[in-house]
Amino acid sequence: MKNVFGPDSPAMVFLRRLMSLVQLNLCWALCCVPLVSIGASTVSLYGTVAALEKDWQKGEESVEVFSCFFRLFRREFRQSTLLMLVKLGALAVLLADLRIANMVAEPLTGVLSLICWIPAVLAALVNGFVYPVQAKFANTLGATLKNAALIAFSDPAVAISAAVLNAIPLGLLLKRPELFVKTSFLWLLLGVAVIAWCNWKMMDAVFQKYYTPEEVKE
Repeated sequence: MKNVFGPDSPAMVFLRRLMSLVQLNLCWALCCVPLVSIGASTVSLYGTVAALEKDWQKGEESVEVFSCFFRLFRREFRQSTLLMLVKLGALAVLLADLRIANMVAEPLTGVLSLICWIPAVLAALVNGFVYPVQAKFANTLGATLKNAALIAFSDPAVAISAAVLNAIPLGLLLKRPELFVKTSFLWLLLGVAVIAWCNWKMMDAVFQKYYTPEEVKE
């Protein structure tokens, strides 16, 4: 029994890593309170997940979550906020197009809606890669968006998986709001960080196909 609760036992290692994700999730939620900082908070979330995962793969636990997160938050704030504004602009255009399509008489409504939904789905696939690419690699704003699109379309299985994972909280809120409210404490404590970690586990192997070590941020 002593080995089960020893500091290096699998159970204790799991609990320490779980607590790291809880700390990270709370940092993300706190920094999303000013809505303008959601982009920077999400990039910092992925950057910290990357640091934790790299550490864990080596069997180490040297990353201090709070200092890592807020260091990245300060560094990434400007470009991450611009990325968020670009994404919001694209979303506004798509929503406006869908609204216009719904106002047109049949049979054009169905055709125009389909035309609008195709770029919306493609944008959702690219969206899953935007913040992770920004977190890992030193790129300009345009290069980040371009590379996120290229990687998403080159590895559609990962892009679709990430899009589905990212859609879970919003889908639950829209389709089962009562269940979302009941599980809200889990989302506040852990949910977003776990999704980010799952995404990173899939994406990190993909990134290695397209980037050299010199392009990776410190």
